[in-house]
Amino acid sequence: MNWKRGYAFAGIHLIFAVSLLIWDEAPYWHYIRTDRNIRVSLAHSEPEDPSDSDFSFNPCDEGGVVDGPMSIQEQTVAFANMPAMFVTGGHTPCATPSPLNGIIQKRYGRTHKSEAITLLIMCAAIAIQWLLVGGFPLIDPRHWRFDPGALITVLTLPMLGIAFISNKYNLPPLPLFLMLIMWTYWFGFLVRNLWRSGWRILKIGQARQAQ
Repeated sequence: MNWKRGYAFAGIHLIFAVSLLIWDEAPYWHYIRTDRNIRVSLAHSEPEDPSDSDFSFNPCDEGGVVDGPMSIQEQTVAFANMPAMFVTGGHTPCATPSPLNGIIQKRYGRTHKSEAITLLIMCAAIAIQWLLVGGFPLIDPRHWRFDPGALITVLTLPMLGIAFISNKYNLPPLPLFLMLIMWTYWFGFLVRNLWRSGWRILKIGQARQAQ
């Protein structure tokens, strides 16, 4: 294993992911309970209907759901870390809970603690993913320009830049499509290498039995 390369990949992508996840979570933080038994106090809003005496609404309270399109930050994290997102189910603040959210919120409710635990688990999954992708290169490291992990890292940089300068909800389709192709490319190399390793082990076992 190439530990130096693995730690470098993990560190780079962890910085990207932490920045984007915190940026995505920050606008919702003051709507989320600090404790399961303590309601969030919101400033009273003027109702559209004069007969409604209290128009205050907390979209992030227990059971509240505000589903909509994925934010540009979530899209960047998801496409740059597809294996980790497949395992964890991703995370969207104050939306329908993913499997990971559901497990954690059953114990802690929708609170600061549950949100923090969810983000920590996602970051750990991303770090492990890139430690393995970077530490076990699937092709000769001398030809790093053709390595899927390196290409995905290079593609992440413009996506990160677009996320910071754009207020739109959707990233341009081209970088997303290229990222999908790169992860498919990586998975293809993984299957090929595992097949070769398994076949080699089988041949060695057959040769030993023949002796």
